[in-house]
Amino acid sequence: MIGLTLAATLAAAFALAEETDRPPADRILPVGDYSTDKGKQLATRHDRALRDLSADLYHCLPWVEVRKAGLGFYRPKHLSGDDIRYLSLNVTVDQEPSTEFMSLSRQDRAGRMFSRYVAPLLRRMTRDETVRRDDQVSGFTVIVSWPVPPQSDGTRMSETIAAFIPRDAADGFARWHLTTGELAEASHVLAWNGESAVGELKVTAGEDDFLKTFRPSNFRPAAGVTCR
Repeated sequence: MIGLTLAATLAAAFALAEETDRPPADRILPVGDYSTDKGKQLATRHDRALRDLSADLYHCLPWVEVRKAGLGFYRPKHLSGDDIRYLSLNVTVDQEPSTEFMSLSRQDRAGRMFSRYVAPLLRRMTRDETVRRDDQVSGFTVIVSWPVPPQSDGTRMSETIAAFIPRDAADGFARWHLTTGELAEASHVLAWNGESAVGELKVTAGEDDFLKTFRPSNFRPAAGVTCR
């Protein structure tokens, strides 16, 4: 009986460790929440790719948090036609608000965040060729939010950029035919200050290897996880 109890306890402990070592299930938009058959079909067909991407971000970029239902096939609101679907990733970057960063123009801040996060995250989104080459996927969206210093009244806010990237440009970038700067030129970038829309920005971007080199001091990938 003692042996059975110990075995059951160990099994429960390992199950708990395995469960807590998985990304939250609510980060991927559920199939039932799509408003069109096309969205449901894409989500079903590429379920494995979505789960793999969610796990990769969870394990390898722990300071980049995917928002609830932030990963899925959404319709870009600036384009007409409900049948147009982009693979969308909506993340919040956990970083210290910087007054030095805020001294840059909004356009320059957007360009730097495009270089540091949008382009590298797009590479992760396009690793799976079944998604990238699916002609039902019209493009890709990367939405990045980051905190700014508190307002004078103590209100905490974030800035956000959303980069809408046509399929051809995303494919060219994934195959190293486009530079990050050329990707930015081909993208439709919108910005927000908190909840207030700022509008379209033309951003200038360049190569940034931050996501390849930065690791938090206590960062340790889970057993069996390879980050690249």
